[in-house]
Amino acid sequence: MLDRFPAGGAGAAVRIVERQATDGYGDLIAAYARIAERRFRNVLTVTPSRLMTIDQAIERLGTLLPGLPRRWVPLIGLLPDLPAPRPLPATGDPLALAAAEAAAARARRLERRSALAASFVAVLELARQGRLAVAQRQGGGPLMVHPDARAPMDEIPTDDEEGGDER
Repeated sequence: MLDRFPAGGAGAAVRIVERQATDGYGDLIAAYARIAERRFRNVLTVTPSRLMTIDQAIERLGTLLPGLPRRWVPLIGLLPDLPAPRPLPATGDPLALAAAEAAAARARRLERRSALAASFVAVLELARQGRLAVAQRQGGGPLMVHPDARAPMDEIPTDDEEGGDER
């Protein structure tokens, strides 16, 4: 132990302890790797979303219109098929895998809701433009779409006639 008095600090003792390093270079590198692994283990990775925009839905429905059958169809039947899910990260950690599966399921639900909302607004816009007809037989019932803007409303099928086209 060495006693010194810093400049301007009379009477305050500073204790200096000298230690000998006993670990080698390999131990130092291993310690650094453990610290670096801890720092990067909890990195949040945000995958880009595949949400449908209203413009995409208008374009998509606009191209579907000529090929639609000349009858009333439920809007939900016109929704796009969702792309294949993204592959899950390869990990041996069951908690990380469960979290990745839950995040993937949430993303799929969000993509589905996005497609429905964008398609709903697109149908309203196309009806406003006079390119299709849209109707709903009863509150809470399915929204029905017809490719002819002058389609008669009395041809809207009842719930029994729809044939379970709901997805």
